[in-house]
Amino acid sequence: MLNDLCRGLSFLHNSSVKYHGNLKSSNCLIDSRWTLKLTDFGLPKIYSNQNSSLQLKASDLLWTAPEHLRKLSNGSEAGDIFALSIIMQEIIVEGYPYCMMNLSHCEIIERLKSESKPIYRPIVSKRMAPAGYVEIMEDCWNERPEMRPSIENIHSLIMSLNGNYKDNIVDWMIKTIEDYTTKLEKLVDVQTHKLKEEKRKVLKILKEIFPKPIVEKLVSGQPVLPEQFDMVTIYFSDIVGFTTISAFSSPIEVVTLLNDLYTILRIGLHSGACVTGVVGLKMPRYCLFGDTVNTASRMESTSQAYRIHVSESCADILKEIGGYHLEYRGLVDLPGKGRKGTYWLTGKTGFNKELPTAIENDKNHGVDDCLIKRLKKIKSKRLEKSVTESSDNITYSLFENKSSSENLSSPDSIQILEKRLVNPMEFFDQNERVICVSEKKPK
Repeated sequence: MLNDLCRGLSFLHNSSVKYHGNLKSSNCLIDSRWTLKLTDFGLPKIYSNQNSSLQLKASDLLWTAPEHLRKLSNGSEAGDIFALSIIMQEIIVEGYPYCMMNLSHCEIIERLKSESKPIYRPIVSKRMAPAGYVEIMEDCWNERPEMRPSIENIHSLIMSLNGNYKDNIVDWMIKTIEDYTTKLEKLVDVQTHKLKEEKRKVLKILKEIFPKPIVEKLVSGQPVLPEQFDMVTIYFSDIVGFTTISAFSSPIEVVTLLNDLYTILRIGLHSGACVTGVVGLKMPRYCLFGDTVNTASRMESTSQAYRIHVSESCADILKEIGGYHLEYRGLVDLPGKGRKGTYWLTGKTGFNKELPTAIENDKNHGVDDCLIKRLKKIKSKRLEKSVTESSDNITYSLFENKSSSENLSSPDSIQILEKRLVNPMEFFDQNERVICVSEKKPK
């Protein structure tokens, strides 16, 4: 407010009005933006021009400079500076002028008129205001008018005490809110970007485990009702020999194998009617129900490694579509279903990629006898040496021999993919692939 008051007096002192003439706290008004505005300036001069005088009470003269009390006049710039000092006293002590003197208004006026020493002024402790304000106030009520500072000097001193801040309190509040809003918007943008990224990841995962229409319903919060389909084709696959491999492997080896080796597949297909639905709330699962699911599972379990086993209903659909190569397998005992005619899916017109050779071995879940022997040997050796399970001392290498499994030393015929496993392990399959795990020698 003192900044606004100084700006107002500076404007008057540099205008044709020259001075206020009747400055007091009641003439300082606050507008809707908390900006101090001066009013009633120039009234003494107006009354004087009309051969009249402004009638003032004793309480209205408390802001008047001593020289104007001794000799009535319309006012002066120095008189405005004295009035400013009394307003500063009101602000600092939060009381009316000379409130600490315990005298009547008339007695205070008489003391001010007196030229006796010491001069009569309000008593204000320097501890009641920030450093510098009391000193400025005392300079402004100097007994000698010519010794009082100009309004420009006062404004400069107050500005320096305020850190050269020019805006009023509302402007400061608005600027602070704007700065906070800007920082908040940036923070919201960052968090919104993170939220969108996480949402994108969640949607990507959902789309991988649910059909697109189901994902849209889950995201929008709509209930997912069960659906019945008259004809669907269900695909089942399995890693050949997984049960046997698991029996001779540690849990960590099994997990690593699943992550790295999902190539030796056994597949079964069946077409028929089924019902689908989402089961669970916290961890929803998209499930298929019906005899078609069971039959597809039986087709997979009775299939062979590197083979796609197709039921008769699925084969009829493929024949109707056309372009698929089917080989009749014959009657196969499907557990719980009896003997059914089935087919092998051996290729497709236009598909020229070389397919692996099928393993004609129904023992050991389709795993070659060579693998069984090596697994048993490794397990026995492991028990003898009591090898500690640690991923730091085992190196796993996948060799793919493009010519023969015996010529593994030729760099031109071998591709090596280094992996990590837990315990020593080595086995072969029938497609001239060698998976070799060996213990790394400690340094």
